[in-house]
Amino acid sequence: MQTTSAWRRRPSRITTWPVGIEALVLLSPTILLASLLGVVAPAQRTVLIVRLCITLLLALLGWTSVRGRIPLSGQVLFTSIPLLLWLETDRTTLGENTRMLVLGIAWLTPGLVLIGDVLGSSMLAHLRPAHRWTKMIVSRSQWPRTTVEIQQLPEVIGLREATIEDALPALHLLRDSRRPVQLAALAVLEGRSTWAPGQAELVLKYLESAEEPITRAAAIRALSWIDDPRVIDTMIHFLGDSLASVRLAALESLMTKPERRWPTIRQPIHVMLSDPRFSPDGPLPWSGPVLPPPVVVDLLHWSSEGNVIAPRATATLMRHYRQALTEGNAAMVLAELRMRVLDAKLAVIFRIDAAQLLRDYDALDQQLLEQMLKSGEPSPLRLLAVEILLSRDPHSNSVETLREIARQPNRELALQTAAIVQRYLKIDLGLPRNQPLPQLHTREAAEVTRRVMQWANDELHSPATSQTSLNSLGSLLIRPNPLLGGAAPGTPPRPTQASSQPEVPPDVRQTPSNPTPPPPPPKPDNNWNW
Repeated sequence: MQTTSAWRRRPSRITTWPVGIEALVLLSPTILLASLLGVVAPAQRTVLIVRLCITLLLALLGWTSVRGRIPLSGQVLFTSIPLLLWLETDRTTLGENTRMLVLGIAWLTPGLVLIGDVLGSSMLAHLRPAHRWTKMIVSRSQWPRTTVEIQQLPEVIGLREATIEDALPALHLLRDSRRPVQLAALAVLEGRSTWAPGQAELVLKYLESAEEPITRAAAIRALSWIDDPRVIDTMIHFLGDSLASVRLAALESLMTKPERRWPTIRQPIHVMLSDPRFSPDGPLPWSGPVLPPPVVVDLLHWSSEGNVIAPRATATLMRHYRQALTEGNAAMVLAELRMRVLDAKLAVIFRIDAAQLLRDYDALDQQLLEQMLKSGEPSPLRLLAVEILLSRDPHSNSVETLREIARQPNRELALQTAAIVQRYLKIDLGLPRNQPLPQLHTREAAEVTRRVMQWANDELHSPATSQTSLNSLGSLLIRPNPLLGGAAPGTPPRPTQASSQPEVPPDVRQTPSNPTPPPPPPKPDNNWNW
């Protein structure tokens, strides 16, 4: 829907002359006839007064009824009819020289007004409403505090629509010393793609001399659609600005045309993404639904570089794929994500986020999950597959994979494993319910890690165990160690006082006064730093 400004919604008027000039022009035939009263003979004055009254009546009729609906030149010609008819038919009342002079003035007046109407309706028509909105902006005394609120002012919206063909009225506002007026002018110019020669250079000159960050950011956005090399170089320079708002404006402006500008801005953006000072800025912004393929390829490489650039590149890729799933061919995008999840050449952080995205869209099938369980895959990716498989159905391979991950000397993985064991296998490992995982360097985290390691090392699987149900599997996952005082499954119960003492095997030599202490529990064969 095309936006219509307030001045366009009002009843349109063809004439745009000032009211005083318009009234004077309409009364010009009457004034001309009145000036002839002293020239004609007394016998002819009565007829001249009658013609004067008719002309005045026609002028008043044109002012009240057709004013604004026909051009002013037509109104003047309409009111001049009695004068022109008299001058053309009566050649005796006035002298020939006087008659020709009055006749020329009578025809010249509507002719000049016609020229003004033509010029006003063609070359200067778009400047009249722009001048009106400009005056309203300059005369405004109270201004909003934020740039967004300034952009939503009716005067700014009206001036933006009135300067579609020519930005000159908005450029004049940049000369005002007041910052709100300058921000209003830059808001009018934001995203402009059509510039007359020399106009963009005025904004660029203003940008280079701007001292306040808010005006620098607004000026950068005003030049976002210009492909001039000097403008692009200036925007690249502001990628290293000390303020995040200016850097964001420069990034947004450079990424308005990523398919065209990427060869030029690729290296500067890589430097900016790698700078630790700018890590809180987040993913790259861009205009449009998805990123071009060359940008995606570079971001995939950058996500493998580690340090600061990897999470920012990965976050940008995730935003790209989410938009592609929403606005593009979802089946094709999901197929690409499945392929990239299993691509060992890509960064682990990207593969995990891609798997999470597939999980959000319920696009992880059984075959893909089983491939993610393989020992060569990264542990976080395997852990994600284990969690999904256990949420669907008890799976022997997933439980065995869970034990392998738990044996790794990584406390973060151990805590995540404990959460999965406790949630899906119903085994209490000391984690509080419905609470976030404890911090890595706390005693609670160390205790949970110890229990996870014990669970992973105490249980010895047999092929028959993997076929049990979830309830029986949960009862076997943590088995009491006989060496620590517990009874192993399958051993007879400990006799009570009423029962007879079990027969001591002949090869065991021990007396009640000197019992043989049990052997110490086996130590885990991994190198864990407690």
